[in-house]
Amino acid sequence: MKLNRAFSLVELVLAISLFSIISIVLYNFFQHYSRSYFRIDDKIESVTEAWQLLRFINEDLFCCDFPDADPKKWSSVIEQIPSGGYQLWRRRSDKLEKITYNFDEKKGQISREENGKFINMMNNRCKQFSIVSISNPSDNPKEIYFELEFELENMNKKPESYIPLKIKRKIFPVFLNFKLRKGFVFEGLPE
Repeated sequence: MKLNRAFSLVELVLAISLFSIISIVLYNFFQHYSRSYFRIDDKIESVTEAWQLLRFINEDLFCCDFPDADPKKWSSVIEQIPSGGYQLWRRRSDKLEKITYNFDEKKGQISREENGKFINMMNNRCKQFSIVSISNPSDNPKEIYFELEFELENMNKKPESYIPLKIKRKIFPVFLNFKLRKGFVFEGLPE
């Protein structure tokens, strides 16, 4: 009797179709995994940039001062500039330095300028950026604070593939509030 050691056509088609089905399922799984990985990586990058921006703005607002060191000018501590963004005066030892946060809505970019030095804080991520000064009572306040709000979204990706990250924060400028309450004049660090 003769032994037939070859595969039949039915066995071969069945093996190829089973391999194809398993390959398609694995491909879809890895494609979904890689999309999720890149989405999470993009979100982590947005949160990292937001943390860096918050750190800079928090420090600048914490140490900001009245223009011309006059507490009666409390409403002009932070001013919106026509090009988009905000300008404030920061106290460094015995002098005031102008700090500007530029916001380009089309590019989704925020940059910080101090003494002619530019630091690019965000690229293609910021959809909305605002800083508002709030006081109680509004005519002659004893305390003010700033409400910072920005919305992050990767401008290079499709909007439906990315959920925007909205951040709101209240910042209380210590030196400004000292001056408003007690007429505290800052000349270096208090002893």
